[in-house]
Amino acid sequence: MTDFRKHAERVKLARLLHTSPEQLAYLDTLDISTLQTLRFSCRRFLLEEHRGLFRRVATAIRILPAALVAMLAERVLGPLLCARVADELETPRVLQLVRHLSPEFVASVAVHVETDRTRELASALPLSDVLDISRILVERREYSLMGDLVGNLPLSLIEAMLRNIRDGEALLRIAFFVENTQRLSDILDVLPPDQVMSVIRAAADEATDLWPEALALISVVKPHWQRRLVSMAVDGDEATLISMVRGVVKHDLWATALPLLELMTENHRRRVINLPVVHDEAVLRQLLRAASQRQLWQFLLPLIPLMEPPLRRLVTRLTEELDEEAMASLVQAIRGHQQWLAALQIIEGLSIARRQLLAAHIADGNDSALEKLAATVYEQQLWPLFFPLVSVLPDAAAARLLSLPLYQEDRVLHDIVAAAHQHHLWPHILPFARQLPEQDRRRLAIAAENMSYAQTQQLVCSLDRAEHWSQALSLMSYMRQERRTAITLQVSDQHDGVLNHMLRSLQETSSWKLLLDLIVALPEDAQHQLIVRSGNLDARLRARLLVYADQNQLSDTVLLRMAEMPRTEVDPHRAIIPYLPAENLAKLRSRCSELGITALLD
Repeated sequence: MTDFRKHAERVKLARLLHTSPEQLAYLDTLDISTLQTLRFSCRRFLLEEHRGLFRRVATAIRILPAALVAMLAERVLGPLLCARVADELETPRVLQLVRHLSPEFVASVAVHVETDRTRELASALPLSDVLDISRILVERREYSLMGDLVGNLPLSLIEAMLRNIRDGEALLRIAFFVENTQRLSDILDVLPPDQVMSVIRAAADEATDLWPEALALISVVKPHWQRRLVSMAVDGDEATLISMVRGVVKHDLWATALPLLELMTENHRRRVINLPVVHDEAVLRQLLRAASQRQLWQFLLPLIPLMEPPLRRLVTRLTEELDEEAMASLVQAIRGHQQWLAALQIIEGLSIARRQLLAAHIADGNDSALEKLAATVYEQQLWPLFFPLVSVLPDAAAARLLSLPLYQEDRVLHDIVAAAHQHHLWPHILPFARQLPEQDRRRLAIAAENMSYAQTQQLVCSLDRAEHWSQALSLMSYMRQERRTAITLQVSDQHDGVLNHMLRSLQETSSWKLLLDLIVALPEDAQHQLIVRSGNLDARLRARLLVYADQNQLSDTVLLRMAEMPRTEVDPHRAIIPYLPAENLAKLRSRCSELGITALLD
């Protein structure tokens, strides 16, 4: 708003100095208070420079007939000299002279009369004269003077003047120059609705380029009028909204426009932010730059959840371009204004590197901020957005987050498991489980152990990284024996591709013991079925499993089960022999001899 006021001050100063506002652009480096002081000083200087001469002229005028003075004024003196003389005359004498002057000439004089004097004379003139003169001033586009008058005349007189102006553009331009912004709301109270609407229509006319003035007006009126004017703009056709966005973009008015969006209903905000014109990358870059440089994140972040998915993805992609300082200011706004939903939606679409950067900033928050994040996630069931964040946090930060009291509650752990099944989150939740304290990890396993057949299938098929298998088997180790057995058998019933993937993963992570502990706990008939089935799997991987089993004194069970099988079932298992290291093969053959099954590995 300060920039708009500065522009208005520059226009007034330019009129006073008989130059163009553009010639005074260098004054924009001054603050508004300094600009006002400069204007008042210039006005005093111009009024005092030849004041003695004007007083002598005024003395002569007092004794001449009013009609003669009026004739001389229009034909000889001209508007500027008449204005200076009028400043030295008593109000009754000026009113006598005005009755003999044409409204057009009086309007010309009014432009040069000292502002306070103009208001005094306008209040004393007959209403019909004021309306005639104000009409002429509007026609001549003397909006600055009209703004000064409207801001200070009695409301009854202002109402009559403005009701006489049917041009929305003129009304808007006049309002822009009203210094007494309190008066603007009073004026709106007395204007008919159709005139107020004409102001909105004038702003929407891109040929006039008046959105800076319109937004300046809306930003300073009383809150109820702010909401009403914003609603009138948004309730209009789409062309009005598109025009508004283009005006904001053209003049970079985000600092004024974004706070006004808070006054809209959610449906109105959704409508505005999803306009096609907003989907332009240049527009969004300007918006993000404004949010970062002018601390506007608090107004932008609530709009993220209202965006349609393609727009949200585009915003997220452009967020990647922010530097670290901008990312830090973004996180500060997220924490300060509790915009966790928006934060999680942004993080969801970021690259791993940027996600880690943003997550690290979030993790640096104090415990209170993290507790609010956790509470928001639980209350709004944001688990699908939350776990991608947890999965990229540094171990220490994740442990700190997951040590919060909320994650020690059974209801929360059951919610997490339900979300894992519903939203296919196991690849994110398994690393999460690894970060939990052992007691909470056990309780999570108990919450998960009653998975249905379909849910177990979903879990198994979602384990696409090596560490996921070791994490899943580790979690199973906390379950009751009967559930471990049931799930192990269901896993063993998967197709060969899944089982080979599991064995490769365990080889990569050196997690053979987790699988062996589950196998040795199976009933004998289940072990037999599993060994038979394993004959279809990769011989190299089975060889590695057998070596590890032997290293941990667990190979006897496997060897004895193999010895009990028919020859046709044993042959696929003998395929591992070429892949056993010589030392291990010799040891296993020796063990077979001790068990009385020498021929098994010959």
